[in-house]
Amino acid sequence: MEIGNNIKETGAIDKLPIAFVLGSGKCGGLLLMQILDWHEEVLILPNSIKFYGTWQKIKHKGITSPQEIADLVLTETDLSMFKYNTVLNRDGIQVDFSNINWNIFEAKFREYLNGHEISASSTYLGVFYAYACATKKNLKKVKVIIAYALYKDYMGNIMRDFPKAQFIYLMRDPRGHIFSFKTYFLTMRGSLIHLGNGSMRKKSLFVHIIKDKMVDNLKMIHDNKRLVLNGKLKIVKFEDIKMFPRKTIEQLCDWLGIKFNDSLLTLTTAGVPSSGGYSGFSNQLVVGFAQEPVHRWKSHMPKREIRMVEYLFCRDLSTNGYQLIYKEKNTFSKIINIICCLLPWKGEIFYMGYRKLSSHNKTELFLKRYIKPLIILPANIIMFIISRIIFSRLLLKGEL
Repeated sequence: MEIGNNIKETGAIDKLPIAFVLGSGKCGGLLLMQILDWHEEVLILPNSIKFYGTWQKIKHKGITSPQEIADLVLTETDLSMFKYNTVLNRDGIQVDFSNINWNIFEAKFREYLNGHEISASSTYLGVFYAYACATKKNLKKVKVIIAYALYKDYMGNIMRDFPKAQFIYLMRDPRGHIFSFKTYFLTMRGSLIHLGNGSMRKKSLFVHIIKDKMVDNLKMIHDNKRLVLNGKLKIVKFEDIKMFPRKTIEQLCDWLGIKFNDSLLTLTTAGVPSSGGYSGFSNQLVVGFAQEPVHRWKSHMPKREIRMVEYLFCRDLSTNGYQLIYKEKNTFSKIINIICCLLPWKGEIFYMGYRKLSSHNKTELFLKRYIKPLIILPANIIMFIISRIIFSRLLLKGEL
């Protein structure tokens, strides 16, 4: 079912169709954003602002004033990056936002909120309207808005606020997906314990990856199968974008009701050529449609971890055309798979190697690479035991 063809070119932001991109991170969201970034028929932000998480904060604080809502959205989301011509994102990559006029963005956002009844939908549309104005986007040519709802399941909120919304679900082979999450957390933190602030503090990232990032996110699609039947959901595979970019993007453009052109194969962020994104596996930037991340898990993921993922996500793998390596032939093989679920992941207990080892001080490098893993070893062992107890309970309750 195409979207975007039945809208008259009035430039009315609230009449444009909107398609939300769903997924759990590490699934090609940034890549898709950079593909569609500067298409004249698409209105898409150059970064994910986690809008619904911000809106929940607004509701929790009981904020109703357009002025106060604008202040919070502009300062407590990644929209604040637009103030600067260049900025380092969370991965330490320099991003060029020089095509965005911050003064216009702020003024138009406040203007939009003041002229509309305050709601989640009007606030979000106000962000897109302001971005279009700040980048001199010709709204008369725009046929669809692309919004991001990655990381958490906000389907209920979206369907309430945007009843006619369409959905693009970014699917990735669960084996490669979990391997990417694991290596990202290990290279960034050196441990699968969340030592930062927030609700995940001192909790197991092993359980977080399996339950929150994978099971809950995939459940979102299973619970909304009717969207598939109604043509409101399109599944786009990470592997297809990487391996067959032209064909995959052409099909997506056809579904969105926009024109395909070769410029989509040149990645940009806010209209500026993109430098790529960091791999969760190494210090190297992954540029464009590099195919190596697609196959990395096959050569670097231990067999016990592959067995575990295939056991837990057998249905998702089979349903989406991914070939199983270890098929469950009998009770014995099932027992082996369950045992693999309880074994430690490679690097989970003792990990050596961090992404950010930029210091030239040999003593500091030695301490980070060899001493720190020893210091956190007892905590890793304790968390490994706790995580498998939690995992076993979830498995027995049928929540995995």
